[in-house]
Amino acid sequence: MLDQVSEVAIEEIDQMNFAITRQLLKVHTLEYEHGRPKIAKIELHPNLGRAIVHFQIKGERIFFTVFLDTEPKVKVVWTNITEGSRVIFKVTSETIHLDKISSLTKIPPTCSWDIGAPHPNGHGKHTFSLFGFEPTTEMAGDVESKINTLLDKLEQDREGIRKMSAMANSYIQIHWHGYYGNGMLGGFQLNKVTISRLANLQLAIDFDLYADGNPFE
Repeated sequence: MLDQVSEVAIEEIDQMNFAITRQLLKVHTLEYEHGRPKIAKIELHPNLGRAIVHFQIKGERIFFTVFLDTEPKVKVVWTNITEGSRVIFKVTSETIHLDKISSLTKIPPTCSWDIGAPHPNGHGKHTFSLFGFEPTTEMAGDVESKINTLLDKLEQDREGIRKMSAMANSYIQIHWHGYYGNGMLGGFQLNKVTISRLANLQLAIDFDLYADGNPFE
């Protein structure tokens, strides 16, 4: 199914049957790998009979996306540019060392540093400790799903996360890249359930929003 979905999606790029495809690819260049458009992510939704294929746009953190039906046969139903995002749980402190913060939870960090550790660029040292956890690393895909995936992981150690929140600056950071081609950036929603889950873990939330891509001609 993955091969068939990707082939049909690439056919739309080659043939540009939809006007929106022609409009978007006129002002954006896709990345290519081994002579084919580079696929960033494929999402299969068998219960809905749908699939979504995200293609990497050169120099951007947004994606040219092909939406397909998979039943009764695989066919393209629409294309568009979709968001890119990162969702990261962070704990920082200017006074508490990393080993103390890490000892509060069973969850291992995916990125971290300690107070006084040298910067990777070799200039200066970190003035605060960081415990970071990012279970979904690809930029493609909707931000709401990434938030829910992160909360599912954090809720496996509610008590530890609450201890972190009480001791240090604990929050979820969202880097969100939207397309402003028609002058409207769009956005996303945090529903009541998500807000309640954040509150239950005693977490703040920080938004970094970016406008990417080229305007329509």
